Amino acid sequence: MSELLKVIEIPNLNPNALMVEFPVDPRLSPALVSSTRDFLWVSNLKKGSVKAALRDYYSPEQVYQDIIHHVIRKGQQSQWENVHPLSEEGIQECISYLQEFGIDEVEILCSLEGIPSPFDISVVKCSWLMPSQVVVVPKDREFLGFISFLEEKCISVVHNAARGMAIALGQK
Repeated sequence: MSELLKVIEIPNLNPNALMVEFPVDPRLSPALVSSTRDFLWVSNLKKGSVKAALRDYYSPEQVYQDIIHHVIRKGQQSQWENVHPLSEEGIQECISYLQEFGIDEVEILCSLEGIPSPFDISVVKCSWLMPSQVVVVPKDREFLGFISFLEEKCISVVHNAARGMAIALGQK
């Protein structure tokens, strides 16, 4: 399985901790952080940090789907223009979107069924993506954010969603 975010280990993380503070460059606002039940957007990063909470999860696949859905909604509400139709042209728009922010090394994440047309960049098939979804992300996932899994909990900070993730969507 290819990961949506950089998977990290957080040494000495207490599985009973309510919140953990992480440094985040204020210029990367907004950040999508895990809360105890879902994810939430934090726009005020003036202090250079953000708090995230450990949350229960059923599977990494479901957590990644939750993150993608939040990025789609926020992108559409905020008019980031990071959501495009699932077509060869739409996927190219996703690639161009990241390149506009200087991210030249990108990967296309798609379902196990593949994508509509061949591209000259890395295409990674992911069991956690639906056939109606293609996600373009930086090869270096650390640019986008991180996630840590601990027992049956996870904690995540997506600190560059506005610039580091574009999605092509088809009919469900």
